[in-house]
Amino acid sequence: MNRLVIVGNGFDMSFGYRTKVYDFLLSLFKLEILNLNSKSEYESQFFRLKSTYRLDHNAIARLKLIGDLELLINNFIPEKIDYKSNLLKLIVKFGKDTNWFDIESTYYSCLTKRISSNNVIDNIGARKLNAEMSAIVNALAIYLKDEENRISPILSETHASFFQKLGTADMSESFFTNDKDSIVFINFNYTSVLKTTLEKFARFKNYKIIHVHGCLNDNSEPIVMM
Repeated sequence: MNRLVIVGNGFDMSFGYRTKVYDFLLSLFKLEILNLNSKSEYESQFFRLKSTYRLDHNAIARLKLIGDLELLINNFIPEKIDYKSNLLKLIVKFGKDTNWFDIESTYYSCLTKRISSNNVIDNIGARKLNAEMSAIVNALAIYLKDEENRISPILSETHASFFQKLGTADMSESFFTNDKDSIVFINFNYTSVLKTTLEKFARFKNYKIIHVHGCLNDNSEPIVMM
């Protein structure tokens, strides 16, 4: 008998990883604004920023909540914030309710607008949009790698209980030991947290992980957010 397990973002979060969209966006804004701190003007692939005073590095570094993102936008740089990435600007508007699907659906909505009613494609606009999406994906990869390096997954009693329940009483021991893939994990996360965790859980010897959106540190399965 085989078993299918679907793994979402809650799995990574249960180990303490900050993998919500607003965690990523807040980190991105903090990094960009701190880069501005050493100069009066700063330009990146996401923003053109201007400021007439130095910012408190420690105060910005302590910001952790989605409301802090709004604080950064509205108070720390009141003189000027100019989005070079319209896609990022649209995503940020979702605020605290932003999820990963919102990024994908916003991209798709913008892409379809590059096709006119008579099926003429705005190639320049489409290339710019794809470049903006690639920049977001690259920034996300850097952020998630930092998160993976920040902590290592440690099995709690709750995690152990979860894995134990995969081998309930109505299943024979051969479920875990036969040669074919006994458990297939459909993993919607980009990180390698699931793989690392399963490697630590010695009872699981035969399993397969299908990365729906690709995986960090694996060139054969690059991150897909489209």
